[in-house]
Amino acid sequence: MSFLDEIITEEFDKLLGTIRNKFEREFENGIRSAFSEMRTCITQRQNDTGILNFIECVQCKRFHFENEEHVCKALRGRSNA
Repeated sequence: MSFLDEIITEEFDKLLGTIRNKFEREFENGIRSAFSEMRTCITQRQNDTGILNFIECVQCKRFHFENEEHVCKALRGRSNA
């Protein structure tokens, strides 16, 4: 291997190392940020949105949100399931 090839290889390795370190830092910061936002959302008391409750329709056995208007599939026929 020539002297020039060794220099190019060393510089390329430095570049890849720098890119890898930057990627790892950004990835770690992204994970921390996401968890921080999740923690804030979970522990936030100001915007209490309540809990989403599901209800099972006794006729068609499908689930829907408690506050959602449900049109039973048993009443409208099975073609629009």
